[in-house]
Amino acid sequence: MRTRTLLAVGALSSLLGLGCDGQTTPAPIVLAHPPADPGGPPPDGSTTSVFAMRHVQLGGALLPDGGLDQDAWEHIGFDIDGKVTTEQSTDVCQLVAGAGRYWQVDGDGGIDNSFGRNVMPVLTETVGTSFEPRLNDSLAAGLVTNLLVVKGLGPGPTYSPMRAALLLGAPLGSPPTWSPSDVWPVDSSSLFDDDAGAPLLSFPGSYLDHRVFVAEPPSGAGELALGILDGVPVVLPLRHVQVAMTVSPDGSEISQGTVSAIIPLERLLFVVQALVGQVTTYLCTGSAFNSIVSVVKQAADILLDGSQDPSRPCDGISFGMAFDGARVSLGPPVPVAPLGDVCDDQ
Repeated sequence: MRTRTLLAVGALSSLLGLGCDGQTTPAPIVLAHPPADPGGPPPDGSTTSVFAMRHVQLGGALLPDGGLDQDAWEHIGFDIDGKVTTEQSTDVCQLVAGAGRYWQVDGDGGIDNSFGRNVMPVLTETVGTSFEPRLNDSLAAGLVTNLLVVKGLGPGPTYSPMRAALLLGAPLGSPPTWSPSDVWPVDSSSLFDDDAGAPLLSFPGSYLDHRVFVAEPPSGAGELALGILDGVPVVLPLRHVQVAMTVSPDGSEISQGTVSAIIPLERLLFVVQALVGQVTTYLCTGSAFNSIVSVVKQAADILLDGSQDPSRPCDGISFGMAFDGARVSLGPPVPVAPLGDVCDDQ
């Protein structure tokens, strides 16, 4: 595991041009692809905007009766591989042995989100339908968030090119007000261990098209925090990360946010083990855990570089997440000690 060090806030500020609730279901931008780069004009904002994610939505949306909308995943994410994959498709990577071709089916317009389609049902069955609301409770408590840092954002409708980064937010220390009075520290694990303290996930070719911000080009490798569940941080390792969101005219709110990415299969297994082991240590090992591992492996539907190749086994799981949020202030990078995993002692 990479050592988490305390980095000077000036290094991150220099790189990015900086100076020294109730549950809701965020709606994604329901597009298979984000809008195209408008090609200008250049940004005219004099400051850097920092947005904290306030709510997240994964594969299932809560219904009024307490059940889950099992088809919500179809609208969350982007078409990563440029294909509309069905059960009849053969021009994709090789699924794990035993997986039926229904595991590879895309969402609307080719949206790739196998995590929402195939992994989320396992998690909600194991942890309960409160899985996603409890993650959002941890965001509302200020225990964790993700910070989108956008340089040069002004009041205009369209800008290009822009620079942006996606960072992990460390514990705030109190429930957030979702305003610039929240000075949110940065988890230093989302920065490179060097003198510059550069973000692991950076997007130097970003743009704004009619107030829809798009983080480009796809970036990785990095991490995304979904929340904290019973003391266990649910942090996903990601590759090929894409982000799009609508920014309010006054720059204070973000809505219709979408994160699209690829999760390395083998690393996801460690995350899932820690999560289900928190429910009961019985799920840390043995046949019960092996059955969960089997399902997660069958969800692999894409290659880590975002492509498809029928001659190669799938080693990634496509991922989509919706979010909304608000503008906050950027705090200093701080080290965050990894929390214990109950399965380590089993």
